[in-house]
Amino acid sequence: SIYNAYKSISNISEYDELYNKSSEVIYDAYSNLSDVKSDIYKAINSLDYNEEELNLLQEELNNINNVKNKYKKNLDELLSELEKISHEIDLSENFDMVVEEYKKNVINAFNILKDKSNNLTNIRKKRAISIEDKLILECRDLELSDIQFKILFNDVSYDDPFNSSIFLSGGVDVVSFMISLNKGEPMHPLHKVASGGELSRIMLAFKSIFASEAKLSLIVFDEIDTGVSGSAAIEIARKMKNISKYMQVLCITHLPAVASSAKNQIYISKLVDNGRTKTKIEYLSYDDRVSKLAMMIGGNKISKMYLDAAREMLEENK
Repeated sequence: SIYNAYKSISNISEYDELYNKSSEVIYDAYSNLSDVKSDIYKAINSLDYNEEELNLLQEELNNINNVKNKYKKNLDELLSELEKISHEIDLSENFDMVVEEYKKNVINAFNILKDKSNNLTNIRKKRAISIEDKLILECRDLELSDIQFKILFNDVSYDDPFNSSIFLSGGVDVVSFMISLNKGEPMHPLHKVASGGELSRIMLAFKSIFASEAKLSLIVFDEIDTGVSGSAAIEIARKMKNISKYMQVLCITHLPAVASSAKNQIYISKLVDNGRTKTKIEYLSYDDRVSKLAMMIGGNKISKMYLDAAREMLEENK
């Protein structure tokens, strides 16, 4: 049909240039389609059709579909199940060999973990000696002058390479903080012998040591200075101020030495309003701080002496 169209238009091509160009375009289309047709026939003729092979493939597909329907699994799930069953068969047929290979893998992994854990333990033990010395010095500043402190590590046996229970999420070390607070007393676990106030001061000592490394944004000390006065209170204030170089410190205190060292001071009180107890929070100006510190020094009596002492404390801590 395309060739006939070409012939028809070519017969009138001499009458108009449009007909001439159109006949050329149609002939090009006819020529291209003829080439395509020839290529397709060649491809079809070169196909090697094997009816027996096709039947085998169709049979395999039918078998796969039957198995999918029987076990209610998709193809990926079936392949996974096949791998599992093949592994079980291999294990049953070559049990000793497979177990021996697993043992080698476990022992290799155990030795790698052992080396890494030993390295970590050695680093910790070296650091522990430094922490012990620093903590004792810090605590002596906080009226814990007779303190003795030791960091103990658990004994670890690497005799059994199949004992995975010795490995914890952070190595193999279980650490105990042992402490004696009075001369002549044996060391006991820290949490069993220290009172609340002593624990607070020891924790402050720890925080002083690790302040630059803690990478915290905020720390709260809730009456950490309870039962402390005099030089120890001043030392507590100094240590908290040092910690505040590295993070925000919020401190609840009743000691003027501690309160006066803060950059900002908030006064918290309770009042009864319409039969309900409420908490009142006041952000104190400089003059308010002088008054509140004077009250902390002298009780409810505010005299010129106490006010002067309060101003002096604030000036010293600027």
